[in-house]
Amino acid sequence: WPGLLLAANYNYARQQTRIRIFESGLGFVLNANQATETDYVDVDPINSIQQIPLLAGLATGNFAPEQWGITARTIDLFDIKADLEALLQLTDPKLLEFEFLPAEHKALHPGQTACIIYNAKPIGWLGTLHPDLQQRLDFGTNVILFELQLPALMKGKLPVFQPLSKFPIVRRDLSLIVDKNISSTQLLKSIKSTKSIKSIKTVLQEILQDIILFDIYTGDTKPNQKSVGIGLIFQSASGTLSDTEINAVVANILQHLEEELGVALKAA
Repeated sequence: WPGLLLAANYNYARQQTRIRIFESGLGFVLNANQATETDYVDVDPINSIQQIPLLAGLATGNFAPEQWGITARTIDLFDIKADLEALLQLTDPKLLEFEFLPAEHKALHPGQTACIIYNAKPIGWLGTLHPDLQQRLDFGTNVILFELQLPALMKGKLPVFQPLSKFPIVRRDLSLIVDKNISSTQLLKSIKSTKSIKSIKTVLQEILQDIILFDIYTGDTKPNQKSVGIGLIFQSASGTLSDTEINAVVANILQHLEEELGVALKAA
């Protein structure tokens, strides 16, 4: 990040306020025994130095260039998280093995930092630059940073073209009562990992095309709960889905959520 921050600072001082830059290279950790254990590093046994191939990036300024049809707003953590998820989907299309977990990093803003996990191992960071560093570097707006261990991405495959299905899309919206400590990532991952039960011929992973989190509300729930609205998008490549099939799959998802996370369907 130091090189990216210096480059961004140089450009920002010259009225270039919308910046998107990245770089790849080796990161070095002096004590390999104390460093994060991962499959993606080379260790010098004599000097106990880890050499970690990294991909890092920085973004600051407005979300989009100035344009009359777009309301101006500053880029935020979730914009870059969405970009990273699109990149990580090349390795894991359903994002079942990736997680963004709240964490702390000395260079990043407390409460706006996530550790990126792959196969239960940390492989990177995402966060907003710490306010003290932002002030020292004279940035007038938030700076978003990310870092990924590059070999974790090298396991990905090039996207394969899939023809669009000619059969109709079905959407089911659910209002769920969820414990406040359960993150959206945990909720979505649990839904994606639901296994089809034997009594349902339709394979969940083949027809669940997308999950949309459209609402989070805490006004009408218990103090330790929140209401989460999600939209489940179903479509089959082989035929029209019946209400019976969809109802059975949704019931299966709700049962899985209740057993794994204690989630309940909100009463009408």
